[in-house]
Amino acid sequence: MATLLPCNVVVRELPEHGVEVAAMDPLAMTRLLHDPAIAEVAREAAERLTRALAAIASRREAGTELEERS
Repeated sequence: MATLLPCNVVVRELPEHGVEVAAMDPLAMTRLLHDPAIAEVAREAAERLTRALAAIASRREAGTELEERS
């Protein structure tokens, strides 16, 4: 399943623009596969990634630092 739904998140420092956080859309692979079970997992993953990225964006706009977790 992990190879079909790559939900990796990439965080990188940009020289002039701070930090970029990016993720691949899990729904992209479902266009190639016609499996309802995979599509459901992809939808849930997409919703979670969207919420996470929105939370990061809203904290950035508010000027709030994010907690560092390891």
